This record gives sequence, C-alpha cells and structure tokens, in this order.
Amino acid sequence: MPAENDKQPNSLPKYAPPTTGILSYLPRSWVPYAELIRIDRPQGVFITNIPCLIGLMYGANIASTKIEATSLLKQAAKLSLTILAFRSAGCAWNDIIDQDVDRKTARCAIRPVARGAISTTHGCIYTALLVGAAFLPLQTMPQACTTDALITTMLIGIYPFCKRITHFVQIVLGLTLSSTVFLATHSLGADPWTDRTRISTVGVMGSIALMAAFYDVLYACGDVEDDMKSGVKGLAVLFRNQLALLLSVLASGVGLCFYIAASRIGMAAPYVTYTVGGSSLALALMIVLSQTDRKGTCFGYLKWFYMMGYLSLLGGLLGNYLETAEYV
Repeated sequence: MPAENDKQPNSLPKYAPPTTGILSYLPRSWVPYAELIRIDRPQGVFITNIPCLIGLMYGANIASTKIEATSLLKQAAKLSLTILAFRSAGCAWNDIIDQDVDRKTARCAIRPVARGAISTTHGCIYTALLVGAAFLPLQTMPQACTTDALITTMLIGIYPFCKRITHFVQIVLGLTLSSTVFLATHSLGADPWTDRTRISTVGVMGSIALMAAFYDVLYACGDVEDDMKSGVKGLAVLFRNQLALLLSVLASGVGLCFYIAASRIGMAAPYVTYTVGGSSLALALMIVLSQTDRKGTCFGYLKWFYMMGYLSLLGGLLGNYLETAEYV
C-alpha cells in the first residue's frame, strides 16, 4: 500500500495524524477506519438517524392500535443501531467510489481511501461488514423491515454513482434518508401504504427528502469549483447562480409536504403550526445566513438550524401522539 499522502497532488492539503478529539485516543492503525465512517462527526449520526425517528413517530400516529411508549423506545434503540451502521457503510462506500474525485478536491483529499491509508479492497470488506451489521437489529422485527432495509441498501449503493449522471443527486440522497420511514413504520406493525395513509406517507417522506437535499446543497456549495473541474454533478453546480431561488423552492416544498401529511393524519392545529412554522423558520434562517456569509464562515452554525428543522417535524408528531394516546 502506498504511503499516506503519496496519492495527493502537491497543491492540496496534506494529512496530519489527529492530536485532539476521539481519534487521537485510538490506536494509530484504527484511525483510518474510524475516519472512514466519520466517527469524529457525531452530528452526522443525528442527521441520518432523525429521519428514521420521524418515521417511527409517524408510524405511532397512523397505527390502527395505540403504541405504548415502551415499545417506541425499544424500537427506537434498535433502529438507531441499524441507521448508525447504514450511515457508516454509506460514508465508506461513498469514499471508495469517489476516491479519484476526492484526490482533486481540497475538502476531501485527506480522506483515508483517497490518501491511500485504506485500500479499495479493505474498504469494500469493511463496508460489507457494516451493511451486515445494519441487518442484525432487524431480526426481531416484522419481515417487511428486512425488505425495507434492502431498498435502503440499494439506494446507498447507487448514490455515489449518481453524481456522474445527474444533477439531482441530492434528491437521491434525500430519498435514501426518507426510505427509512417505511422501515420505521413497519417496525411498529403499521402500514404506511394503505388508502388512508398513502398520501400522508408521501408527504412525510417528501419533507424529509427535500430537507436533506436542502442541507446537502448548502454543504456542496464550498466544492462547486472543484466539482466543475472534476465533472461532478449536483444541484449546487446546476443552480450555482440561482442558489437562493433553489433553496427557497426546497424550503417551501418541505413545509407544503408536511402540511399535507399533518392534515391527512388529523394532527392538532397547534402541532401543525409548531411543525410547519418551526421547520420553515429554521430553513429561512439558513438561507439568510448562506446569502450574507459568502466566505462560508458560518457553515458550522447552519447544521444547528438544520437540526432545529428536523426536530420541529419530530416534535409535532411526538406532541400529537402524546395528546391522543389513551394512557396519557
């Protein structure tokens, strides 16, 4: 295996072993594998896990029988393990497929596969083990959950390739995250695709997918110049001169989709207001920040507003569930 940094162009940042944070406490041989799954970025765990939790609370709201809080907590714990493994596998797979592009991109050049710290073969084995681990918590859940997880696995698999063939890659990412709504609702024994629930399910999935696309567009803005040179596609590249318009359309879509879903499940008015209003406010603030800070110094704050948007969706469903639960 070539030494680290050997594959990086001289003009790009060079890798230096971590001296602070969780990575600095790991054995040196473990560090590349921990970096590959972004173990040092816990906010990513939240961002990928909360769509599934939204799906879980949505399932509790549409279930034909009341779901006990203890059952919700048990399923949330199991699903969180599955999503953690899926997220790790997705990060690893993305870096394996994108390694040639990453070596030409300033932000990504020091990733472990791109810099040669992990071989493609070892990376693929690692990814396969992570995917297998994702299915383990599902063994005590309905069979439909395994089918749902296979669909999510397929979407994770095709996502990195979409950057080469379509500018709408962020929509594919959003669909990957929103696909866990089926997994979560089926874990409770609820059916998200009946005549009664089909429209609301599309609404919930649409709001999650568009919110994920919104955030990833902002995240990709810093790579637009490198992406154009490398031929990588994306909404940030396609709409690089109309970014505010694109973000406004995506934000409006989030609010509209969830309003439709909330109306179909009979969500109480205060929770509709909190959910749609809270998520819309969070996304609006992100648009303002992104347009006023051209240097990108405020990006670290944007993720907190993004989390606020997702928590608004989750909070509305949770509040409605608690209000209608028979045992409260």
